[in-house]
Amino acid sequence: IGGMQTIQLGYHEDDETVARFFGAADVFVYPTRADNQPRVLLEALACGCPAVATDVGGVPELVVPGETGILVRLGDADGLRRGIEALAKDPEARTRMGAAGRRLMAERHGLGRHAADFMAVYEESIQVWRTPKEGA
Repeated sequence: IGGMQTIQLGYHEDDETVARFFGAADVFVYPTRADNQPRVLLEALACGCPAVATDVGGVPELVVPGETGILVRLGDADGLRRGIEALAKDPEARTRMGAAGRRLMAERHGLGRHAADFMAVYEESIQVWRTPKEGA
């Protein structure tokens, strides 16, 4: 797009390499047609990379317009271009949205949050198991 540099990096399994790539990127573009909660989007946001993505499936739960990135309608190629250009031209917005993405991932997907959620399910299961059953 208008002289912007794009680099195809291919698939990498090494978490440190992936984190370095996302950390070096200005914007992550995710024009998916259908997805629930894509790992690659979680990774990009966790690394502080704002996203331009389509508003399908679970993507809007992660890409909050104006907060962690920019959402565009499915099939809106011009909107996708405008979103990429807007972030490319605004380093302050990229920094702000990148930081917000990191916070969102830490709050919703951090180890402490997952541990607390598992403990809540475990404690609820114990309560159900201990509750006397009717007719027993």
